[in-house]
Amino acid sequence: MEKFIKVKCSACGEEKTVFYAASRKVVCSCGQILSAPTGGRAAIIGEKTE
Repeated sequence: MEKFIKVKCSACGEEKTVFYAASRKVVCSCGQILSAPTGGRAAIIGEKTE
């Protein structure tokens, strides 16, 4: 299982590396939320890239 996931912002196209079990929301520099905590695995809101 991967511990980090690359997520692409759907608004500006910037990519960030996100911990798959993030305990805080991850926000892009443009203000778009990329992932949110769920108590376990983070909910990915942006586009997951390889």
